[in-house]
Amino acid sequence: MEYDPQAKPSESNAASIAAVGAANMTDPLEQDLAKYQEILPTLSASEGKYAVIFKGELKGIFETYADALGCGYKEAGLQPFLVKRIATTELVAYFTRDIDSSCHT
Repeated sequence: MEYDPQAKPSESNAASIAAVGAANMTDPLEQDLAKYQEILPTLSASEGKYAVIFKGELKGIFETYADALGCGYKEAGLQPFLVKRIATTELVAYFTRDIDSSCHT
């Protein structure tokens, strides 16, 4: 059976396809981030550079974010890919809003 992008599935088929697709689909960026965490110990010599990971595979390490992004688009096109600054210690930043109930006007 050949895929026809113009064909509209029946309601029952659409529900079945959506259920199967949701069960089998995982977030590609989660997979790429898991790969980054897996290979991070081997990347310590490249700290401060940028890693490009697409479909769970390291595509390259680059000096600049722009170069890494260019590689990502070349490899992945419009599909999701990960560009991550290599850091053995992850910087965590917390942002809060100072909400004051009194009116200052």
